[in-house]
Amino acid sequence: MVIHFTAIKNTSIRQRGVQLCASFWLYIFLTYSFNVSAECEDPDTTGFLLPDVIVSQEGHSQFSKREDGSISIKKDNIEKLSRTFGEVDFINQIGALHSVSSISDYGSGFFVSGTQPSQAQYLIDGAPVAFPYRFGGLFSTFNTDHFSSMVFSRQSGSDMAPRLGSAFSLSSAERFRSGAEGNCNIGMMASSISVRAGFANRLSISASGRISYIDQIYKKWLTTSDIGIKYDFKDFNATIAYRISALDVVKASCFLSGDKIGYDDIKYSLNTSIRWTNTLYNVSYERKRRNTFNINAYYSRFNNAIALGMPQMMVNGPSYQHTYGMNSKLSSNNQRGKIASWNCGLNFIYTKDIPQWASLESDDATGTSIRFSNSYPQNSITSTLYGGAGLWIIPEKFKLTAETAIGYYSSKTIGHRNYSALIFTPSLTLIAKIPRGAVNLSCAHPCQPVHQVGFSELGLATNYMISANHEAPMQRALAVSGNVTQNLLWLGLTAEAGAYWNLVKNQAEYQGQVMEIITIEYNPFAHLIISNGYNYGAYLSVARTFGKVTGDFNISYGNGLRHEPNYPEQTWHALNSSGLTLKASAQWHEGKHWTLYASFVLATGRRYTPVDALYMISNNIATEYGKRNSATLPMYNRLDAGATYSFSTGKNKSLRHNINFSFINALGHRNVEMQYFVLNSENGDYYLKRLYSLYRFLPSLSYSIEFK
Repeated sequence: MVIHFTAIKNTSIRQRGVQLCASFWLYIFLTYSFNVSAECEDPDTTGFLLPDVIVSQEGHSQFSKREDGSISIKKDNIEKLSRTFGEVDFINQIGALHSVSSISDYGSGFFVSGTQPSQAQYLIDGAPVAFPYRFGGLFSTFNTDHFSSMVFSRQSGSDMAPRLGSAFSLSSAERFRSGAEGNCNIGMMASSISVRAGFANRLSISASGRISYIDQIYKKWLTTSDIGIKYDFKDFNATIAYRISALDVVKASCFLSGDKIGYDDIKYSLNTSIRWTNTLYNVSYERKRRNTFNINAYYSRFNNAIALGMPQMMVNGPSYQHTYGMNSKLSSNNQRGKIASWNCGLNFIYTKDIPQWASLESDDATGTSIRFSNSYPQNSITSTLYGGAGLWIIPEKFKLTAETAIGYYSSKTIGHRNYSALIFTPSLTLIAKIPRGAVNLSCAHPCQPVHQVGFSELGLATNYMISANHEAPMQRALAVSGNVTQNLLWLGLTAEAGAYWNLVKNQAEYQGQVMEIITIEYNPFAHLIISNGYNYGAYLSVARTFGKVTGDFNISYGNGLRHEPNYPEQTWHALNSSGLTLKASAQWHEGKHWTLYASFVLATGRRYTPVDALYMISNNIATEYGKRNSATLPMYNRLDAGATYSFSTGKNKSLRHNINFSFINALGHRNVEMQYFVLNSENGDYYLKRLYSLYRFLPSLSYSIEFK
């Protein structure tokens, strides 16, 4: 018997492997119905302010673009940003930008100018955090209240760890003047508190914590006669800064975060649990004179474990990554009117990885037996010297910036040959000022020695790291981009148009399933597909950046093709092909109390591999798939809206209160997250089943208070 399908499409092999995890998230989301830096320098040192996103503040937008194209925002405007379940999140604010897409409600990370989420890096005071997402990617592990700023760069700089994609750099907030300040936030799923205190204008101590109460409040609704679900998360930040002099500061910081998920299917006697933790310790010293000198040392750890419990069997699949690093940098101070700027430094990273492996504990006639799959510990060293220089060839008119990192990477993997590669990451940027605007052109050759692969694109830490080796060589790319920004003459509008093209090599994707780890011969390298190809895209954005009413509208298109290295003629669409995306947002700021905002997204659905036919052979199902990633889910659209009421009380109005009420997917549109076939065991019929996002008309209420 053969069944053919033309209009009906199925999900990809990898998506089928995560149906269990997806169902878990659907239950959780149902019960909860109830981006970007203020850098030390004056933003005006860029010579022009060209906003990419809009903040609801009367006067002008605090989001601005610097010379290098990175986006910044001041701490003072964080409370005016939109909230998700009561959380203001630095990272998710980036989703409003053009050429940035997630293509999914449950996706973790962003596709930025054709790069993948695994190619981005996240830094706290210059030190890396491996997996920064929780709750299906809805918000990050970072407590915004602890930080003073975040810089978002579409391309990682040569002074960072080698990566192909974007960089999110957060800076801890400090208070050296005597006294204390802080804030407290009460949201739908968690509450947080952040406090900063200064002593004698030299010592600053800050600490922040966040804890969830999902199980305590929603346990009844998370448990049925067949299903039991648990979810818990928490994080903690602490920073101590000592000012030796007005120009010398020593800082120590730590970051701890943990998530724990449990899903018990009583009907099928199946228990699933996932745990992941981030740990970061960092010490830095900064000295400012005519030039600035920075040095920092850090230790970063990411632990991840997925466990499956079945009758007479327990399977554990842990992995972890430990990173030790040191970075030193000497740079000229960026001052207005300065013709030339430069920087140079050293970056050293030692990494110890253990990719996913499995232990199997089972009961048989002879009693309990425990078996282990092979683990493949990896040790790698990345060492680079970097430097760059910028020169205004025509002062305040035409600037040329060039930088590069030169270094060496080597890795040792148990059971594999040693691997080494040269690191060479040159980049060139041209900035030309034109009347009421600017033109920016750039070309870069980045590389990335670490692969992040996993079972799904969901916001679960089922991903793990694999250091580059002979089976999965170092990723490389040639990235070319350009944009034109113009302040228009009417209605205070700013327009921007841009395009990018990336030639990529050695992109790693995981084609296995969660259940693969049940086999004791499990090998994390066996399911990797290495491909080459290219990405391209373009965008157009128009924004109004001042006054009581601000807003923006942008439209973008992105696509990507991949092929196996030995078969260049056999191409397929990349998973990060975002297609056509339309975004619009608007804010109204009354002045003293009210802020109203709304945002809308309409986008091409996520790509997947369709099923062309199903065969029944001896009561077994055989599937015939179509071309890889050749189909798309239905169009995605979502409208979010909210309002914040702010007021001050206390002596000298020292207390600032914010009450926020918002809706996620206010129109209640049913966005398809995945689709697959279900077999009716009684009559043998097959039918298409769609899993919809449960972000449908979800209200959220939160309250925060800030004291100074």
